[in-house]
Amino acid sequence: MSIQLRISSSHEKHPTFRGNSRRLLRLSDIPESPSTIGAACEAVETDGRACRVALPSGASDPWCERHTEEWKDLSARWSKTQREAERIVVLSLDVAKQKVMKLRQSVELRRQIRDRFYPGGGDIQDYIKWLGKLESDVRQLADSLLSR
Repeated sequence: MSIQLRISSSHEKHPTFRGNSRRLLRLSDIPESPSTIGAACEAVETDGRACRVALPSGASDPWCERHTEEWKDLSARWSKTQREAERIVVLSLDVAKQKVMKLRQSVELRRQIRDRFYPGGGDIQDYIKWLGKLESDVRQLADSLLSR
């Protein structure tokens, strides 16, 4: 590894910053320090905006009450749909289609959970584990259809 040193000559052009930048800086609000802001809900609304509702100090969940309930509801729906898909035994093409539809619903619900409640990737390990299981289920489904 080598160290490189660059010395500018007086003949090089330097960027000039002209315009309204100073006025813009004077008119801009000073952002609050993260240390002065309390914990805020980490959920993302369905339209993509951050919730940012202030959480009470010592809150155990990273979401406000409304989003905690939404998370519980989505998680329950996802678990139910996933279990239903797993219980379907493929005996015909029609049943295979039903299983694929259930798996699609499960994927969509799980995507919503990940996108809305873990935008920073908080459930990556669980998500990867679930994707591995889903891949195995799809492979078994394909095998059962191809063996007919």
